[in-house]
Amino acid sequence: MSFKVYLVDKNREPVQVETHAEGGTIKIDKPFVVDNMIMGGTSDAEMSITYNYNKYYKETLHPDGLRYLDGMKAKKVIPILRKTIKILGTTPHYDYWTSTPGNAGHTLATLLTWAEQYPNATFVVY
Repeated sequence: MSFKVYLVDKNREPVQVETHAEGGTIKIDKPFVVDNMIMGGTSDAEMSITYNYNKYYKETLHPDGLRYLDGMKAKKVIPILRKTIKILGTTPHYDYWTSTPGNAGHTLATLLTWAEQYPNATFVVY
């Protein structure tokens, strides 16, 4: 199970960010080939975040966990994410699925980057 997180504009369309391949399920709308393997990512501000991290979000972000961000403007979320990331850290475990503070913080760091780029956009979490 996972959360789908988007940062959307006033038309509820994902804002455009630097191409990324973050999250547990990766959308590939910009594929390329490296050593005969299809690689890529998306420039849509969307990410699938494993529910495995939610215990850390409930402890450090808010009792509602990641769903707390749903419907919030990015500019309001920025200080919240900074504080939470400082607590969790951003050093990821080599296995994305492992429930560690660093993995949880690393994904929030990506959301923070998006929020700083688009402070008037809105987070959607489901």
